[in-house]
Amino acid sequence: MRKGIWLMAIVIFLSGCAGAKEFHRGNNPSPKLNPNGSAYILLPADAMYYTKDCVGSGSAIARVISSAFSKRLMKVEVSDRVEDLTAGLNKAKSGNFTYLIGSKISRWEDHVTEWNGKLDRIQMEISIYDVQTDNMLDSITIEGNGTWFTFGGYRPQNIVTKSIDEYATSLFGSERVDTSK
Repeated sequence: MRKGIWLMAIVIFLSGCAGAKEFHRGNNPSPKLNPNGSAYILLPADAMYYTKDCVGSGSAIARVISSAFSKRLMKVEVSDRVEDLTAGLNKAKSGNFTYLIGSKISRWEDHVTEWNGKLDRIQMEISIYDVQTDNMLDSITIEGNGTWFTFGGYRPQNIVTKSIDEYATSLFGSERVDTSK
């Protein structure tokens, strides 16, 4: 009985050891974004795993980014289709958004880890633009690996959720928008 409890405790501990471990950011200090602003988030193209299209990966990442930034901005909207930077900036300008947030998924490996032992992996880039000037304000690359013990239902976007939230925090400090009003 005790061995079973200890085994379960170890499995639960190890299952929490996943996450994005590497961040690559330029040498410039992070800009401080205005929490009274708004953001238009570009829907990234779905990732490819060799020749396989990872359907839904772009919308999964857009939801994670939207969740992180909607806690800190007055208004956040995700594009309903994949757009290039120029089209996105034009749409953000016409919608009176303050920031444009784009992302690109360069690696997306969603494995059935509990069966085949292969870890989920992700690498992605997030870029933030000032809509009025079209200037890039900041860019970051986030990459990470999943864990061996997933209990099913674990996806690459779960690996970067905390990292994207921490990144958003770094851009605003700890300020959060009260959206309950």
